Amino acid sequence: MHPKKILALLLFYTIWSQAQVPTNIDSLKRIYQKDPHTLENLSLLSQAYTASQVDSALYYAKILLKQCKPDDYDYQARAYIIFGHYEFINNRLNTSIAYYQKAIALTDKGQLHFIKGVYTSNLAQVYMNKGEIRQGISTYQEAEKLLIEYDYDNKADYYLASVYSGLGEGYSFLGLYDMSLQFLFKSFNLSQKYNDILNMGITQTTIANVYKNMNDWDKNEYYNRQAMQHFKNVKYPLAEGMTYYNLAENAFQSKDIVKSEQLLDSSLHIITELGTDYSLGDVYNLYGHLKLFQKKYNSSEVYFNKGLSINSKSNLNINTGNSIMGLGDLNDQKGNETTALKYYQKALNIFEKENLPKEKRDVLEKIVDLDVIISQPDSIHYYMALYKKATIDYLNAEKQRAITGQEILHDTKLKEAKIKTQELQLDSEKSKRVKLGYGIVSLILLSTFLLYGIQIRQKQKELLTQNTILDMQHHLNQMELQNLNQQLNPHEFKNLLIGIVPEIQEKAPEAYRNMVKLLNLTKATISNNSLTDSLDNQLQQIESYLSLEQNILSVPLQWQIDNQLKHTDYQIPRLLLKNLVENAVKHGIKDKPDGGEIKIQLSQDSLYNYLTVIDNGLGIQSQDKSESGIGITTYQKLFDSLNTKNKLKAELQLIPQESGTKVAVKIPLDYQYT
Repeated sequence: MHPKKILALLLFYTIWSQAQVPTNIDSLKRIYQKDPHTLENLSLLSQAYTASQVDSALYYAKILLKQCKPDDYDYQARAYIIFGHYEFINNRLNTSIAYYQKAIALTDKGQLHFIKGVYTSNLAQVYMNKGEIRQGISTYQEAEKLLIEYDYDNKADYYLASVYSGLGEGYSFLGLYDMSLQFLFKSFNLSQKYNDILNMGITQTTIANVYKNMNDWDKNEYYNRQAMQHFKNVKYPLAEGMTYYNLAENAFQSKDIVKSEQLLDSSLHIITELGTDYSLGDVYNLYGHLKLFQKKYNSSEVYFNKGLSINSKSNLNINTGNSIMGLGDLNDQKGNETTALKYYQKALNIFEKENLPKEKRDVLEKIVDLDVIISQPDSIHYYMALYKKATIDYLNAEKQRAITGQEILHDTKLKEAKIKTQELQLDSEKSKRVKLGYGIVSLILLSTFLLYGIQIRQKQKELLTQNTILDMQHHLNQMELQNLNQQLNPHEFKNLLIGIVPEIQEKAPEAYRNMVKLLNLTKATISNNSLTDSLDNQLQQIESYLSLEQNILSVPLQWQIDNQLKHTDYQIPRLLLKNLVENAVKHGIKDKPDGGEIKIQLSQDSLYNYLTVIDNGLGIQSQDKSESGIGITTYQKLFDSLNTKNKLKAELQLIPQESGTKVAVKIPLDYQYT
């Protein structure tokens, strides 16, 4: 199944996800049973079922609509949105569009402009799935405008994350991959802002699909696996099943048949457990190709026929054609050329009816090859002519897709230029009115106010910087208290060591060395009350910490420090290195079965010091929410504030790697912290 369907399926789920009531189905059912006539209870219960049981969602949506009064525009619209979602799941896209448009019309009647923006984004995704990419992008842009214009409660960013994810998908289809990734990462950042784990998974699935279109299978797998973890966290099994399918398809492309089959087994198990046919035909088709690759012809035929049955029943014509084409490939490989030819001709009829130029070209190529083998000159001439036409149609379609992409780029640039022109005109008119209205005296007063405003803004910046530093100190103090509560008092610990030094040194010298490291680490953590600490001290901290972790962890941990700095008395934010290394261990290495390695690299040029921590672990999911220490976000906020006082700026970047995570810190040599 095409990964973009995950985005479409899950987009609806965000409609009321910020509701201030329980979203657990059992809780909602109890509330509904106590008060079955409250529209909000019905609405939320129906929405809750959309994640797993769309039939139940439809059932409660019908009750909701029946209980609505004529002027209950909001709840009527909610019911129709669920109707549209149900039709979408069953691949009745035109009916789905009609319901979404009805819901949008109701929001107009109720003057629910912001909700209209949310529903418009749902409608846009249905256009995408119909292949009406330009209409889909245009509708997404309309949704974006509504959400921004009517953002009275500062919630627009939450929903814009879905809009930007959809725009990224549309631009990817048009081959505008750079623009696509720009919108997708913009969506991901907004989702992180709200800790919207679901949309983070959606967006990473779409990013994976972009890399699939670029034939970058390593990044495709990486982002699919990141998405999988998010879907597991929000307990959305259907999305898990579909992502397992995407990963299985990736493995099959890489000819890793065993891995592909294992992933496909997981996908099939989840989808059948849910009792839905959604994407089931795709799963059976891939099974058919796997078995065909293994020359297990009987099993291959069973799976292709299962896929054909599911796809025919669901009216998924392109997938039905793919199932039939798979049966043709099976018979072709078995040497049954005549039977294979019949299947290919059936597939051709479907692809012609659906006007699918690429699929037509591919199946006609197979037909021509078979005609040559079984020596049918008249047929060869006929199908060769069709093949040439299909090839031209396909190339024209690709050309038109590229042209559409360029037209959209051109339209975007024109809109941006028009907005800038309007802004300049407004500025010019304002300037003229000021000059005509106030004269020289007004200009003097204006200058005075501007100077005063600059001074005020400067004071605000200084206050913001000071508040950020105080906030940083607060985090440090909180961590110090945790350390004091969790560890022995350093002085008592030291006295204890002194008393038992002879025995420990004699009987367990390694344990003694570890205890000394722990003491040094503890003292380094709680003995400093300043905002910064020397790089030399922090290097000692991480050496002690990593030595201890190396002994404690149940998996292998290797580490190395490449220090190319001439002087290590340079000041950096306190505990920065230890926090980065600790996150690499906890989120990257600790849960990796075969362990991993951490590299700390320190270097310098004429302007900056560079601190880099690289691990080859599982990847840091949310470093700014680490279980201990100060989050990366806190350091980024600190640098953002201090950068206003420094000519050269400090930076901290979290960079996902194909295997593991890289954190890169750049701090100017003359950076001022006060």
